[in-house]
Amino acid sequence: MNQGSPIRTAFQLIASVTRNGIVTYGYEALARDAQGRVPVDLLKSHASEALYAFDFRCRTQALREAVRLGLVVNLSLNFMPGATCHPRYGIDATVRAALELGFPVERLIVELTEREPVTDYKPLRRCIDRHRDNGARLALDDFGTGFNGLNTLLELRPDIVKVDMKLVQKIETDYDRQALMFGICSGGDRLGMRLVAEGVETLEAVAALSSTNIDLMQGFLFARPFIGGLPEASGELTERATGMLMKLPFSAVAGDMRGALPGSGE
Repeated sequence: MNQGSPIRTAFQLIASVTRNGIVTYGYEALARDAQGRVPVDLLKSHASEALYAFDFRCRTQALREAVRLGLVVNLSLNFMPGATCHPRYGIDATVRAALELGFPVERLIVELTEREPVTDYKPLRRCIDRHRDNGARLALDDFGTGFNGLNTLLELRPDIVKVDMKLVQKIETDYDRQALMFGICSGGDRLGMRLVAEGVETLEAVAALSSTNIDLMQGFLFARPFIGGLPEASGELTERATGMLMKLPFSAVAGDMRGALPGSGE
């Protein structure tokens, strides 16, 4: 795919799962080529400037689609760390595009990917904090793998931490993973951060994650990335999930003692 090739936006549901049901917290925007596939050729490019331009193009396309579809919840847009402060392709340009299209800044989530290391945290945090002051939020993607580790978390103090699927997989049967997830969630609560579990594929995983105090989840169980619309969890899944959580001890279910989630529609 070259830089002028068609880009399509797929939206993947980020769900809040509690005894009260499954509520749409927001969507992550994902880039797809004309055939609906991940544009691997561009993502593997070593030319950072071309990647940054592509990143920005994907974000503006996602914003246009979000407005066209009438999205009224949170929208998570991916940023490579090196592109975030870029004068032409960074967060400033993305926020300008959002305002021009009529998309509220307070619904924007700046999701930093793990594709490249952060060499200097101070300018990155200053750049992001300017827009956090206006309501945008910062998410750290794939926490626990790649370059997004504890140091990045402490330096940037994100609002949202997305736990990598490698830590989520098999959590329903792996007590070590459950203990680790509980520790991450406990630390996040103390620092005022929300956790999103990525790669959730089974109801048993939902129960295990809920017992570690996580209620925000993303994965094929709820909905696959969808082009041309905003997918939602099915009524059948909602009924099964809430029925399962009702059987757990009250204190073991995440979200029951939480207030309404920003932008969740609760």
